[in-house]
Amino acid sequence: MNTPTRHRHHSFGTRTASAIVPTMRHSASTWLTVSLITVLGLAGSVSAATAPNLGATGTYGIVSDTYTNSNTSPQTIINGDVCYTTAPVTPPLSITGATVTPCPPATGVDQGAALANLNGQACVSLGAGAVTLNSVVIGANPPGTIPPGCYSSGGAMNITLSTIVTLNGPGVYIFRPGDALNTGDNSNVVLANGACASDVFWAPVAATTLGANASLSPTPTFAGNILDAAGITVGHFNHLSGRLLAFGGTVTTDANTITVPTCAGVNSITVVKNTIGADGSFDFSSSTLTPATFTITTTGNTGSQIFRPLNVPAIYDVTETVPAGWNLTSATCSDGSPVNAIDLGADEAVTCTFTNTEIGAGTASITIIKNTIGGDGSFAFTGNLGAFNINTVTGTGMQAFTGLPAGSYNVAETIPLGWVLTNASCDNGNTPNNITLATGASVTCTFSNRLGPPAAVPGLGRAGMLILLLAMLLLTAVYRQYRVSAQRRG
Repeated sequence: MNTPTRHRHHSFGTRTASAIVPTMRHSASTWLTVSLITVLGLAGSVSAATAPNLGATGTYGIVSDTYTNSNTSPQTIINGDVCYTTAPVTPPLSITGATVTPCPPATGVDQGAALANLNGQACVSLGAGAVTLNSVVIGANPPGTIPPGCYSSGGAMNITLSTIVTLNGPGVYIFRPGDALNTGDNSNVVLANGACASDVFWAPVAATTLGANASLSPTPTFAGNILDAAGITVGHFNHLSGRLLAFGGTVTTDANTITVPTCAGVNSITVVKNTIGADGSFDFSSSTLTPATFTITTTGNTGSQIFRPLNVPAIYDVTETVPAGWNLTSATCSDGSPVNAIDLGADEAVTCTFTNTEIGAGTASITIIKNTIGGDGSFAFTGNLGAFNINTVTGTGMQAFTGLPAGSYNVAETIPLGWVLTNASCDNGNTPNNITLATGASVTCTFSNRLGPPAAVPGLGRAGMLILLLAMLLLTAVYRQYRVSAQRRG
């Protein structure tokens, strides 16, 4: 399988779900079912659930350290990208996206950030122990019909074999089992009334096991994105609309169809934060979006948050609270609207970009000094400052790099023949291979070289070195005498 160069950019960010008010239905059948615990403690409202930015993982159907795929006909089909370190003995029948080996580090970082986002949200508890989702009763809904929101449990979340869980209505769904996620054979998680698989997130503490189906279904039998480094096993013929994200863990498939989902209809606003200088966390507020306050943390000088689905037509607003040490240098929207009056129409996607410049960004510097003993020379260096040479004159030379943003830098010398590197250090306490440069800082790193043979062997002392030299001279004389004798005999 080839690993093509990646040039696609997708954004998967925050959507909103209306608050829910779950209540307990006091029927005899509810009290007698094993799922009694799932309807306790549900009184009260829940904060709107929001979906994390999946970042680099957004285009992947499978992210794993080890990928195992059974040798079962008609074989697994993956509509999306796939990455792993250990490949399956039997590859899937087809992968429509890229196959990347190993998984890019960014997928692990972004999976971890998304999981932290999910675990940090306020959820309604379905019970202190294990719960059975197909028996959960919320409000006036029938058992197993769940509206958008965030739901947690102290133990595993299970779905009984041959039953159906319905996710009902547009919005974000988050399920956080305190243990494993298990679905029984021939069970189904289905979407209704505008629910979208891309807006469904499963974040169990322990491993995920999705049950097998008796036959391959033409429509999905499970919906949502599973973020589970403990491992994900998908049963025979299970048809998934979602993502299996197990960076550092194992994903096992068995004649499955896995499709990276998209949501029909747009009606969205994406807030993008770009930074010039360092990364940072930036607070925003809105009188028209939910949540009304949110924070975007940049990685690699960018970050984003998506709001979807939104009511249209309508006017929306976004305001940034500019943190100390930064200047807001631009704030524009892709449709030309001002950020405080974003005019969103039907099936429209608007991106509003806020760019901040760190005060003092681009004013730092690194100076490389080369000192020599015993002569002058030309010395080559490499690193993320680029390749360069320093030529010494009367034992010294230098190369300065100015206008640098804050960040991490590294410099290494290629030691020429005949020279010995005696010192390499920086005046801020760093080593040249790991320079931490703060905004506006100036760091000087010095490399010292000596011309000539290596220094004396430790422990020999002067007498030892003299003996070694005499021995070398003696061996040389013996060898020359041997050559003379050999020539005479010849």
